[in-house]
Amino acid sequence: MNYPKELIDLLSAHVEKDAIAYNKLMSSRHPELIAVKDAVAGSDGAVKWLLGKKFMVLAAFAKAVEGDKPAFDFLMKNKAPQWAATANAIKGDRMAASWLKKNNLGHYAVLAEKLKQMLDDLEPGIAQQMFQGPY
Repeated sequence: MNYPKELIDLLSAHVEKDAIAYNKLMSSRHPELIAVKDAVAGSDGAVKWLLGKKFMVLAAFAKAVEGDKPAFDFLMKNKAPQWAATANAIKGDRMAASWLKKNNLGHYAVLAEKLKQMLDDLEPGIAQQMFQGPY
């Protein structure tokens, strides 16, 4: 699903722990976007919830952030290149962030920045392992 800019902006604010954004997402009936934050942070429960509620693209996005190639391929095959590019931007792919901006999806690039910062703040050791591998 391609979400409106306003909802992605609210998700970005929610990632930064903005309670007003959280409440607006809940009142707009988009709890799946709230779950994205936890899923990207590594919550298996959030991923399972997304899958159970049939938010396959968002679950695949969370897994793609972790480097899951089949999840990334799923995003590309299911007309969700904005989520695929956001996952790559989180992993440091500057071309992906540029593509988002060039295609009037700069709000997804901002989301990538916020999610990357969240991951970095969680625990630097875990974030480094996710993006650099076990070597």
